[in-house]
Amino acid sequence: MEKKQRKKGGTRKIGRSKRAQEIMKIVKETKYMNFGLFAKKEKTNVYHIINKKTDDMLGIIEWYPYWRQYIFEPELGCIFNNTCLNEIAEFLDELIKHKEKKNQGL
Repeated sequence: MEKKQRKKGGTRKIGRSKRAQEIMKIVKETKYMNFGLFAKKEKTNVYHIINKKTDDMLGIIEWYPYWRQYIFEPELGCIFNNTCLNEIAEFLDELIKHKEKKNQGL
């Protein structure tokens, strides 16, 4: 696996190695980004957002208990245009709807 390293702008390389693919299952693809399931917690999941062209990690999506919703935390130095921000917001909405649906079934 390619080592995670700081690059100009503060992003971390994820790499295309077999180990990186085992760790992170891609759950959604857009034109420029991959949303990957990185870790499963007891009740929620952690997702990484990866630049498709460079394999740089753009940020993390995880549950924020104080707000009781998923949040996006960008990597230091990452910039986004409106298209990317809309795609991230849509993914957050999908996660919230899925969690609400799951909670109604309990």
